[in-house]
Amino acid sequence: MTKVRTFVRSDASGGSRTYRLTEAGREHALRHLDGEAPWDEVARTVPEDRHELRLLWAQLDEECMGAAHRTKRSVPPTVWRRGGA
Repeated sequence: MTKVRTFVRSDASGGSRTYRLTEAGREHALRHLDGEAPWDEVARTVPEDRHELRLLWAQLDEECMGAAHRTKRSVPPTVWRRGGA
């Protein structure tokens, strides 16, 4: 039977969760410290024009969320409960 090593421990406190490395997790991280971070390797594989597209998509999402929030504030709550505007 294979022993499963736990690298991260989670704790619940005040309605939220925190995550911490266990001793095994710290040892594992130190052994792999000399290498490159996995997200850096993935970022290099994404074409340069896709980086700009991702940033533009994030800006569009932010504007849409802001517009939805402003619309919801300007319409009386009773209209929202009825399902119409």
